[in-house]
Amino acid sequence: MSLLVSAGSATGNEMAQAVTPPGELPLEWHDFTGDGKSDLVAREQSTGNVYVFRHSGRVNGTLTFDQKILVLQGAQNFTWMGVNDVTGDSIADLVARLDDGTMVTYPGVGGLNGLDTFEAPIVVGSGWGIVNQLQLSDVTGDGYADISGVWSTTGELFVWPSTGVFDGTNTWGPKELVGTGWNAYNWVGSNEATSDDEKPDLVARKASDGTLQLYPHQQFYDGTKTYVGPVQVGKGYQSVQPVTMTDLNLDGFPDIIAKRGGDLIFYPNAGGYDGDNTFRAPITLGTTWSGMDLVA
Repeated sequence: MSLLVSAGSATGNEMAQAVTPPGELPLEWHDFTGDGKSDLVAREQSTGNVYVFRHSGRVNGTLTFDQKILVLQGAQNFTWMGVNDVTGDSIADLVARLDDGTMVTYPGVGGLNGLDTFEAPIVVGSGWGIVNQLQLSDVTGDGYADISGVWSTTGELFVWPSTGVFDGTNTWGPKELVGTGWNAYNWVGSNEATSDDEKPDLVARKASDGTLQLYPHQQFYDGTKTYVGPVQVGKGYQSVQPVTMTDLNLDGFPDIIAKRGGDLIFYPNAGGYDGDNTFRAPITLGTTWSGMDLVA
């Protein structure tokens, strides 16, 4: 099976577009309103509706997200969603994997505009059904959002580096191996977890015991030497479903957002590595999230 096979020159909405490095944008760019706050995107499984939950600008329990805006309909065929700027315009885009393994990008238009928040989807790859624990972050350090994920049959961790051009199936290049043994984990999050070096670390939940393991990103991207570790940064996470990492409380450190039954909760980052206390006790953000099966 071939991933990201070159499709040649694109036309119309798929016309090649040079990507401008995002400069000072956070590693995980979740802002749809332009206020610098991390919004959330969630898919309602029963209807296929996709909503943006707008960050109010402060962490205030169930009032943290003050609006729920419908932005897509008919997305029952999504099996994964990710958010980042992949087109290079400093606007958050939505990347989704479909149930046939196709990967598509919905470019953000800028602003939260209901069903006009995104442009029409553009196919950016095929054959992605075999990849788990997908993430969008700048692993290679060149200023562009790469895709990383675990090959489900082998447990190998790969990165698909951005080509620096948003150009349909040429947006990301061939996969490169960065780790092995990752089938031991049933969730992986990517962000600058414990430092301010602007490198996306990995935090993974071990399936066997629910512990969180940190893999710090080294100074440079270097294949299987890119990540070191693991170092344990939490325990007792087997009863929750982590969904994403983002700086929710605006302190400069990414927090873990998770679902616990019908509740949406987050674990605030303590401000750097502190063993099992790296992430503090959870805070409830919402209580009606049982139907939201994909959150980014």
